[in-house]
Amino acid sequence: MSNLSPTIIDNCKNASAWLFTASVLFYFALMPWLHLGLQKTALILFYVCFFLDYIVNKRYLNFKITFSSLFYASMIALYLWMLAHSLFEADNKYTGTLLEGRLSYLSIGIIGILGGTNDKLKIRHCAYIGIIMSLFCIITVINKMGWNEFLFSQDRFILFNHIRHITINAHMGFNLYILLSVTLTYCLIKDYNSRKLSLFDKIMTYFCGISSLVLLWFVINSHGLIGIAFTCMLVIFCIIDSLKSKPKILASVIIAVSIISVAVIANRPSENYTKLVVDDPRSVIWELSIEKIKEHPVLGHGSSSAFVQMKNEFVSDEWHSRINDEFIDFCFANDGWWAAHSHNYFLQNWLELGIIGLILSLLIVTLPFFCLKRNKLFFPFCMILLFLAMQMMTDIADGAYTVKHFCFYYLIILGLQGSRQPILSKDEP
Repeated sequence: MSNLSPTIIDNCKNASAWLFTASVLFYFALMPWLHLGLQKTALILFYVCFFLDYIVNKRYLNFKITFSSLFYASMIALYLWMLAHSLFEADNKYTGTLLEGRLSYLSIGIIGILGGTNDKLKIRHCAYIGIIMSLFCIITVINKMGWNEFLFSQDRFILFNHIRHITINAHMGFNLYILLSVTLTYCLIKDYNSRKLSLFDKIMTYFCGISSLVLLWFVINSHGLIGIAFTCMLVIFCIIDSLKSKPKILASVIIAVSIISVAVIANRPSENYTKLVVDDPRSVIWELSIEKIKEHPVLGHGSSSAFVQMKNEFVSDEWHSRINDEFIDFCFANDGWWAAHSHNYFLQNWLELGIIGLILSLLIVTLPFFCLKRNKLFFPFCMILLFLAMQMMTDIADGAYTVKHFCFYYLIILGLQGSRQPILSKDEP
């Protein structure tokens, strides 16, 4: 019996570690589905499994202060500052909803400081699930619109994007999930010859690589300007990174890709360009946001008050005609007050929480770059972090992927590639 006990204990430890990893992957698989109620259950399961793993495997014995700790501390500080700021707001109509919706700053921040994901979580797990779920979402949308419509209609992507928006997610959130999955797949391909792979992993690597081309095609046709820009950046990066030791081939490929890119852009309908760039309401909204920030640049208006004041400005005669956005009007008509934001993460936090909010938001976006290991996957993961940072230039974390998703992305990224080296130590653990 004494010989059996250590085996049982080891099995329990291993099971709890894998259970936590499974909970991470389960929530990651559901992230594209913005309207799915099961996400809440998956998030609760994630928290429960984390603490089970943390206690059973005594992960607290390996607690260290790292650069990642500073990043997660910035998320916690942002939430606590918002909580304290809410006590002095002029209008707290939406305070409770905002505090609840942004609770992941605090909860995931604490989990990150305590250690985040464990060593069972691998890049291949997230890549496989991300690619498969992205394909599943696309197939679900096509099934709803009809395969004949998708294959033969000239307006296939107009209808596809509309159905995807109401069924799965807006293009911002969905495209970001695809690009994360594709970049993780590139990491698998880059590391293909340096490790022993099972037959299953070899097949899945090829499957994910081929599927990535299909997924990027859907991102390009999503008519999301940021998604298109990210796709171009990712393709160019992969080409340069793969052929950097062969300068002549690299130069030829870059020239060919440049010619193709110019041809594609030149052949895009002019009305799409006008809609995406010239008529984009964000520039007007940014102008309005800066005007509101100037009223209280140091302390801000408060989170709830900022939404109330921005909504009032959005519907005023002066700004409504200039913003001229049908989707925002539709949201307001259905009590979608959350649409009245700055469309910029940094401006929004400055508007709500003043200079402290701006500084903390800058730390949240920049610190993760200093948390990565300086290995061969450093630059691909920098691309992922860059995608997140650039997305925040045209959106906020309450938007297409919510604060829960925003924080969870960082938890996964730093869990997969983040350094656990203590700040005061020069030695890798």
